[in-house]
Amino acid sequence: MADVFAKVLEPATSFAFVTTDEVRTALGIPPGDTSITDETLQFMIDAASAEISTSCDRVFAKETVEEIWRCVGEPCDCADAASSRRIWLGHWPVKEADIESVEAGGVILDPSSWELEESSGKLAIRNSTSEPIVVTYTGGYVLPDEAPYDLKHVAVLLVRTARMQNMLAVTTGSGIRSVVHKESRVTYFSPKDLTVFPPALGTGGLTSAAGRGPVEALLMRYTRLWA
Repeated sequence: MADVFAKVLEPATSFAFVTTDEVRTALGIPPGDTSITDETLQFMIDAASAEISTSCDRVFAKETVEEIWRCVGEPCDCADAASSRRIWLGHWPVKEADIESVEAGGVILDPSSWELEESSGKLAIRNSTSEPIVVTYTGGYVLPDEAPYDLKHVAVLLVRTARMQNMLAVTTGSGIRSVVHKESRVTYFSPKDLTVFPPALGTGGLTSAAGRGPVEALLMRYTRLWA
């Protein structure tokens, strides 16, 4: 596995996938409804967005970073394999115009000596095996405007879950029900209360086992897997 050091030069100002207005629209909260404040919604959005980022083990927000790559490994299997390297930038997507410099072994490379796949952040360096490879670039999404709609949807689901769990706590207290008959009392948790709201990602997924698979498969598409 490659040894990578990343230094954030210009951090993002927003890491949220959705706005409070988008959440109100998605959840059908009428304009002027004061049952939940924008401050509370924003907290839930920030928490949901952080949970998605943690699950995917990456930062989605667009930032300017410097990445230093060592021990990149075997050359790529192309015509000039003996003198080439491939790396996968940590903040993606990346536009070619947003790469400030690519350096190999202390030498700034001419743009004609490397090739970028913008959607995945894969950078192929031709005719150089020198290390360290240092790439200074800006990559990721301008959040929340550029967030993919599938990730917006997952964030909304997490906010919806948190909101409904809060509503349940307010209306039922601890969630414990009781039945009293003469001198007997039985206390219990309602199965409906325990199952109607899906758990968070960190506790096993957004929905039941049947629905969790598609969500996890979706997030996998945004996760970089290292061999």
